[in-house]
This record gives sequence, structure tokens and C-alpha cells, in this order.
Amino acid sequence: MMLASTLVFLFASACETKTTAVACEQMELGRAKDECLHSEIKTLDANQSQQVLSKAKLIQDPMIRGAAVSAWIGDNNNNVDSNTGQALCTLLDGRDRSYCMRRLSSPHLKR
Repeated sequence: MMLASTLVFLFASACETKTTAVACEQMELGRAKDECLHSEIKTLDANQSQQVLSKAKLIQDPMIRGAAVSAWIGDNNNNVDSNTGQALCTLLDGRDRSYCMRRLSSPHLKR
């Protein structure tokens, strides 16, 4: 019984991820799409940094984009290559950009 419920959960999770990924890309521009992309970025690891960059570029709201990129850099700053990290940081404005660059150059700031 436990095995069956685990398999159902894993199957549903896999379907949900694929549906969300397709849904975000096909959504009309706006806050809902931006939040969807933010959620997707949170699930990506350092090996998927190019996907993070492409998804972050699609986010229109600078606050949502800043939150997504800053959180991702905070979680992955020790494992992301410097060129991709810098490209992500340049998507941000002002203090957010400075903070992002500092995180990249200071691995000890990882939480």
C-alpha cells in the first residue's frame, strides 16, 4: 500500500513539473507568468544555470526578477561559473546588482 501511494505521488509530481514548465512559457505576460517563472527558477540547480538565465530574462517585473535571481545566486553561488553569474547579476538594478556581485565573489556568504 505504501509503495503504491509513493508511486502515485511521484507520478503526480512529475506530471505537475512538466505541466508547470509548459504553462509558464505559454502564459501571457504579467505577474502570474513572472511568479510562475520565479517558482521554476527556485527548483533549478547550478548545473542548470543557463536555464536560470533564460527564464530570468523573461521575467518582466524587476522586483520578482530580483527576488528570483538573488535567491538562486544565494543558494548556488559556490557552484555557478563566474560568466553566467555575472550575466545573471547584470539583469538586476542598483543595490541588488551590487549585492549579487558580492555574493558571487564571496563564497563564505552562502547560507
